Amino acid sequence: MLVFCSMSLMHQFEGVAKRRHLARNTIECYASWVRQFLSFHRTPDGTWRHPRELRGEEVAAFLTHLARDRKLSASSQNQAINAIVFLYKQVLVDELGQQHLGRIEAERSKRPRKVPTVFSVDEVRRLIGAMPEGSMHRLMVSILYGCGLRLLECCTLRVRDIDFDRARINVREAKGGKDRAVMLPQSLIEP
Repeated sequence: MLVFCSMSLMHQFEGVAKRRHLARNTIECYASWVRQFLSFHRTPDGTWRHPRELRGEEVAAFLTHLARDRKLSASSQNQAINAIVFLYKQVLVDELGQQHLGRIEAERSKRPRKVPTVFSVDEVRRLIGAMPEGSMHRLMVSILYGCGLRLLECCTLRVRDIDFDRARINVREAKGGKDRAVMLPQSLIEP
């Protein structure tokens, strides 16, 4: 019976997320974090506890567990808290009210103090040069670098999205479901 309740809760969660126009990947990610949160707070005999029984202290315990025991990054911990807050403030708000969670004070993961690795122009030239001349992979890497596209944007690129007259690429359904235009470098027009 409790498993059925958690399943209907997840169906309700996914329905609200779709109505709020969350991306499919975001819905899957948030659903995974909600399942982990609920699983973390199962009773010793293995039964599920409904989120109405859980408050800010339980959320803090879960977030602290992620930071201390699982040693997750700050961005992963932020995803988890965003998923849980979405559950309470968007899905269960009518049942539980806005302030059900109260204040959440958890140990937070530390952000690494590392400078990101960025290839120099020469390193990029050598990387692209090491790929077979005329190959699709070489063209894709050149487009990624030259236009600043994300990987999925490049993989879903269509010929009709490339405007050679204006030397630009129209990126459809980019991050956040928005369209955008990027410049097409002259060196990529011929390939």
